[in-house]
Amino acid sequence: MKDVNGMDIVTISQWAGGIFMFIFRKDRCYMDVQRKPTIADTELEFSLSLQGLCYLVKNFTEDDIYIGFVAGEDKTTRALVPAETAQVFEGQMITGSIMYVLPAATSEKGVEVQCLRW
Repeated sequence: MKDVNGMDIVTISQWAGGIFMFIFRKDRCYMDVQRKPTIADTELEFSLSLQGLCYLVKNFTEDDIYIGFVAGEDKTTRALVPAETAQVFEGQMITGSIMYVLPAATSEKGVEVQCLRW
């Protein structure tokens, strides 16, 4: 099996029933997690290592964020994650391995996206 970067994956393992997902490669092990600061009304693109089935999105901002799988979608067609909360999204992404986040607030802590299962 290979990831989207074409690297061979030796073993895929889950810990604590899928709470954390690790990829073991020949040269290293890592979690598929990304955190980015936000700028109000500026869409963020999270390009994940693998096309997953379950994602944890953490909103560290002081306002809502809107989650989608298509760039430029209107807020009304995206999932809303309230301020200072987290939400699990299940289901395979429509295309590729990219999630789009539209934040309503600027925040240094921002938003974190983690693939839990693929």
